[in-house]
Amino acid sequence: IDNREEVNLIDVGANEGVFAKDFLNFFPKTKQIILFEPLKHLNEKIKKNLKGFDDYQILNKGVGDKKEIKDFKYDKEKTSLASFKDYIDEVNIHYKKKNTIIRIR
Repeated sequence: IDNREEVNLIDVGANEGVFAKDFLNFFPKTKQIILFEPLKHLNEKIKKNLKGFDDYQILNKGVGDKKEIKDFKYDKEKTSLASFKDYIDEVNIHYKKKNTIIRIR
């Protein structure tokens, strides 16, 4: 993609919006960004990272190939590791700390 062209971004699993912020730096002619992030408490961090860019929309939903309700597990300190998986037997301590669960439609 030529970064001199107008582009749009759909960011699935936006987390704090860091990827979208970096994208804007590389693609200065970005027209619109749509961000999917199920964790509503991250909206303010996304807004802070996209400060100065007005044409974006945050959708607090998960994205998948089926319409269903699933449990989304995450550790409030490490939201970038959020997952639908359980990882009970996982060696990595960060995965074991996923003690917060929200239901996603």
